[in-house]
Amino acid sequence: MGPATKLMTKAAWHARSAPGVVEKSNRKLERWHYSVNGEAIRPACPTSLEQTRHLVAEYMQHESCVRLHSALSYIAPMDFLNGLAPQIWAERNRRLEQARSQRAKRHLSIALCQGEVRSSPTGPQP
Repeated sequence: MGPATKLMTKAAWHARSAPGVVEKSNRKLERWHYSVNGEAIRPACPTSLEQTRHLVAEYMQHESCVRLHSALSYIAPMDFLNGLAPQIWAERNRRLEQARSQRAKRHLSIALCQGEVRSSPTGPQP
C-alpha cells in the first residue's frame, strides 16, 4: 500500500468516524472568511499586509463589541459575556413601557381634541 492510498484510507476513516463534524466547523470558518472579506477587506482595498491586518482587527472589534447579534437577543457579544444582558433587557423594557405610555397619552389627547371621547367610567367611546 503506497502513501497516497494510506492517506485516502485515513481520510475516509476520519470522515466516517465523525460525520458532519468537519463539515460544520469548516462551514463556520468559511462563513466568517466570506463576511470579513465582503464587509471589511474588499470595500477598503488595502494595499499592504499591515492595512489588511488593521482592517480585520477593526472588523473583529466591531463584531465583538458593537454589533448586535440576533442569536444573543440583539446584544453585543462582549456585553453578553460580561453579564450585562439582564440590565440591557430591563432598560429596553423600561423604554418600551415609557413609549407605550407616551403613545397612549398622545392618542388620548388627539381624541379629546377631536371630541371623540365622552366622559364615561368605562373609558373612551367612539
